[in-house]
Amino acid sequence: MNVFITSQIESVEKKMAGYHALLSYRYSNLCVKADPSSLLSVTLVMGSTEKDIEEVAEVARPKDDYHLIVIPKVQDFIMDINQAVQVAHPEFKVEQKPLGDGNDQHRFLLYEMPEVDKDRRDFLNQAVDSLYDECKARIEAVTNEQKMTFAEFLSGKPEELKEANDQLNKSHDDYMAKIQSLLNQKRQEIEEGYQRYLITHENDDTQTNSFDVTSSMRLSDE
Repeated sequence: MNVFITSQIESVEKKMAGYHALLSYRYSNLCVKADPSSLLSVTLVMGSTEKDIEEVAEVARPKDDYHLIVIPKVQDFIMDINQAVQVAHPEFKVEQKPLGDGNDQHRFLLYEMPEVDKDRRDFLNQAVDSLYDECKARIEAVTNEQKMTFAEFLSGKPEELKEANDQLNKSHDDYMAKIQSLLNQKRQEIEEGYQRYLITHENDDTQTNSFDVTSSMRLSDE
């Protein structure tokens, strides 16, 4: 493969990789299961300085899939951090928890992902399909644009043109498979969230679980 074809293919693949990464990032912000990367967009304005959340806090996920922990590096920043997170993700439920025993003044923020009821499941599925279609269209567009470039610059060189288009089609198919995989994974995640919601609320119409009520009251007092 000549240098021209190689450089052009590398350029196209770089664009495709960017579209794939953007789709992955957008999916992480349609929160079902907790994903620390969903907080990458959170910034705080501290005086005249803008700071990313990683500069002022540690972000982690506990053992379960539906919570995020944010631990301020400076305790005085806790309210500012929470305000910034709530701007980015107003759907998150939040609690402040002590880092140590009950007498410890240092606290962290515990965020719970929103439940996936039927309406939210429908909204999320529509959103992921729309974002997938947008990414697919971009990959198709950059592929077709490159084919036009190859046709122009390799006119009269049918063997090289075929070689270039074959490699381009392979790159196209590879990235289409990658974004299809992202779509399938996100759809599965949404369905798991919905099934979790159904299980959690299966007795709502018949009885109130007194243990859950007591537990919730106790947590809200912490």
